[in-house]
Amino acid sequence: MKNAKKCQKNKNSLQKIVDGFDNKKNLRESVNQIKNNLTRRAKIA
Repeated sequence: MKNAKKCQKNKNSLQKIVDGFDNKKNLRESVNQIKNNLTRRAKIA
């Protein structure tokens, strides 16, 4: 029973993340921003 509750909690967390992505109309822009940040960090490191 405990595992079922935990599973439901995980599902809810995932759903929140998915909803967050749905809310971002400019997802491509966000991805590019993340990529740029990673490249910048790689150059510094």
